[in-house]
Amino acid sequence: TGDAAFEVHEMQGKLIKTDYDELFEYILEQYLSQKDYIVQQLISLAKINGCPFDIRVITQIVEDNGWIVTGVIVKVAAKGYFISNRAGNLLTLEKALSSAEIGISVENAAKWIEIITQKASSRLNQNIGELSIIGFDIGIDDKGEIWVIEGNYVPSLSMFYMFDNNEIHERISYYIKKYKK
Repeated sequence: TGDAAFEVHEMQGKLIKTDYDELFEYILEQYLSQKDYIVQQLISLAKINGCPFDIRVITQIVEDNGWIVTGVIVKVAAKGYFISNRAGNLLTLEKALSSAEIGISVENAAKWIEIITQKASSRLNQNIGELSIIGFDIGIDDKGEIWVIEGNYVPSLSMFYMFDNNEIHERISYYIKKYKK
């Protein structure tokens, strides 16, 4: 937040640490002493009304067709947050990309997101095995480049249940029941 203050965003809240030592001690105690982490570079996510957003993509395995995308929802960060863990709004991909001024069309973004998540799902399934569902968080930066933020083998689906479009929730639920491993 300035030369000697840091704002830590975690879960649904924020805290301020006033110097490097205090910040490092907090991170060491709360996180690094408990398990290992991968630190990734900051992605300058595209924004809608000044708030960054990312895209939750659900892929599920279908016996004869491999991995398919069954759900896509855009999570817009709440005001004052730089990550969407604290979502202020849920949108369709079409609505989000038409509201954000970035250098990629809705059609191209949807196509590349589908290709990337299907290939990543196949590769993860080869390495891990016995997967039936994967949730990806995908970012689009302010230049229109697509980034994989993370993949999760036990994705939270709650946002799909809260979203106005029940069709997505029903499709995900159908494939969960049909192909549960």
